[in-house]
Amino acid sequence: MEARILISGNTVGVSEGHYGVFAGIAVHPWWFGDVSGGQVIDNVVVSRGDTICGGMHTGINIGQHMWGGGCVQTSPPAAVGNTGTCTAEPPQPLGTLCTPGALCQEWAYVAAGATFTLKDNYVSGAQINYLIEGLDLVGTLVESGNTSGPPQMSDWEAAKLGCYANGTVDYWGAIDRVAHHPTLPGWTDQRVHCER
Repeated sequence: MEARILISGNTVGVSEGHYGVFAGIAVHPWWFGDVSGGQVIDNVVVSRGDTICGGMHTGINIGQHMWGGGCVQTSPPAAVGNTGTCTAEPPQPLGTLCTPGALCQEWAYVAAGATFTLKDNYVSGAQINYLIEGLDLVGTLVESGNTSGPPQMSDWEAAKLGCYANGTVDYWGAIDRVAHHPTLPGWTDQRVHCER
């Protein structure tokens, strides 16, 4: 099932003196999987919130792997992912549907011949300004014109205390652009997988 996503022309922010949010804009297709044709364009996301007890963890987030690796105990019928397993480094499912009602590691899916567009956005002040993790990219990511102000630390406990997977511990600081599952040229390859 393809969902047409358009997130455009929004201004999202955390103002000075406020605690903050987890993400300014998030595309987490838990129930429908296929994000082909989706667009996140012309948005402004800025955090000036408290960096000790709040802040903004991610500015724009595509894919749900940072939420417990995208793992669900009972998958809905239209979800895309790897049925029966949840790992720190899962194989790309290539559009395979999860078995309904079963354990599944879900992904956001872009079908062959289709696109997902991330264009002309501005993000500043998040701990990770742009995060792509868990994008089953069989089609094409159209990414251009996205600009950034400096990222800044937030109170993200998993980043500070460490995220444990397969005998390794991941930590991360303030990063402008992160892409893992898939990695992308010019983006930092950092696993961000154990929030919640």
